[in-house]
Amino acid sequence: MSHGVHAVQHEVEHEIKHGDQHAGHGNLLDHFNKKIALLIGVMALFLALSETLGKSAQTGALSYNIEASNLWAFFQAKNVRRTVVLTAAEGMTVNAAAAPVRIAVTSSPSKAAGSNATLVRTEKRPPTFGS
Repeated sequence: MSHGVHAVQHEVEHEIKHGDQHAGHGNLLDHFNKKIALLIGVMALFLALSETLGKSAQTGALSYNIEASNLWAFFQAKNVRRTVVLTAAEGMTVNAAAAPVRIAVTSSPSKAAGSNATLVRTEKRPPTFGS
């Protein structure tokens, strides 16, 4: 064993054997150290609680962000469907007016009117998922 390790070991053994006799000189410092240790423990507890609450708030914000993104994607998809129906209805109306009679019977303005009715119904519907 090195001299430093041997000296520390001897000091610990001496403190174990004669610790009660020397209680006077380190008592005030030990009491102060215990208070500091307690203060550090309480501060660590508050830090852990605040970190936990911060993570909870972060998770909630992320959840709301995902929900908003889903709603925006739904709105965009609904708008694309609306535009496709509107364009098809207008195309059917234009084609029906210029087409020969036998073609006009199969693609009549009534189909275009039905598409327009679907479009109006879609515009009045509140934004919900799955429609």
